[in-house]
Amino acid sequence: MDSHYYTIKARAKELLSHQQPYYVSLTALHNLAFIIIRFVSTIFVMMMCVQIIQMNTYYYYVGNSYTSSNVFMSMILLTLLGSPWLFFAGCLSKGIDIKFLEWYRTQKVTRNASGIKDSFALFSHNRFFPYTVLGFFVFLIKIIFIMLAGLIASWVTLFIALFNSLDSTYNLLAVFIGGLIFLLIKNTFMLFLSQVYYVYYDMMQVQKASFIKAVLISFRLIGKNFMHYMWLNLSFVGWNIVDFCCFGMLRLAWLDAYMRMTYAGFYDYMKERESVG
Repeated sequence: MDSHYYTIKARAKELLSHQQPYYVSLTALHNLAFIIIRFVSTIFVMMMCVQIIQMNTYYYYVGNSYTSSNVFMSMILLTLLGSPWLFFAGCLSKGIDIKFLEWYRTQKVTRNASGIKDSFALFSHNRFFPYTVLGFFVFLIKIIFIMLAGLIASWVTLFIALFNSLDSTYNLLAVFIGGLIFLLIKNTFMLFLSQVYYVYYDMMQVQKASFIKAVLISFRLIGKNFMHYMWLNLSFVGWNIVDFCCFGMLRLAWLDAYMRMTYAGFYDYMKERESVG
């Protein structure tokens, strides 16, 4: 992306410097919801691990089916409790991305704008239903891609393992390579779907929006700018490492807003370059 790459990042930093309290408050609620989800998930995973250990220790000797049923019920409970939170956090995240795209284009925040209030942008009467349906549509596509990635990875794993089914080294190598292939295919598909919500937002402004068309345009945009988008994602690796060392405080204070503004700017750059929308 040559000079445009640095221009987008510089512009994102400049915009954040003018209204940093607003942008931090805009992402605060989503980050809080994400922290709660992570905390609750960690607690449940730890509880399930303890129950699985108990099951493996005692089930063989006493035939205790109570422990195994506890593991199953814990998984159901985690799903029931986590799904609404994930849905809520997802709606917040996409609404926040829309606001960042708007502010990137206008280059200023409306006077007296409230970051907390604007974080609920997706919950407006004309956005919530279509974006919710779009979310389920994209979710189904992701499931198909994940299943396809799993199928390909399974074939590769089986093919390698057939060389010597009795050699544990080959088996470990097969699992390792299969896992890498699965992650590579899955994450590549996720990148191609990353622009769907931006595209759909622009379509709603000028014409009748189409889920399928939004997905196709997202694929086309990333297909023509794949390496640029990869480099953009890799450029944040260092920041995420620093954030991890700071126990997530950097993301709360600045990094999340900076990344969202930069991604919004990159979409705007692709849209202008390809004249899509």
